[in-house]
Amino acid sequence: MTADTDNPRPPARGRARLWRRVYLLLALFFWVYVLFGAEGLLRQYERYRRADALQHTLNAEKAENERLRHEIQALRSDDLTIEAAIRTELDYQREGETVIIFEDEDPLTAPLPSVDSPGGDS
Repeated sequence: MTADTDNPRPPARGRARLWRRVYLLLALFFWVYVLFGAEGLLRQYERYRRADALQHTLNAEKAENERLRHEIQALRSDDLTIEAAIRTELDYQREGETVIIFEDEDPLTAPLPSVDSPGGDS
């Protein structure tokens, strides 16, 4: 008998090629799962960007809150700030004071002036 008929296993070279393909296929599935799976890298990157945007929004809200705290403190204690707020928001004036209000049209919505032709009268 020959060695080929006694051994039912495929040759070692064919098995190595088969295992290499199996490993490559498993590696491919692994990387697809790492990138696109439920908690993959792309999902984590999206979460990072969302967290960064929320952090910027939070910082802006904190700055606005701090500004409003200072404004409230000034309105509680500073007479000039109180007077300025009353004058601008309630249109108050002092006795004997004359207030002139100019009502200009909004320059962005006003019609454009007509321009005569450069040739003049001819």
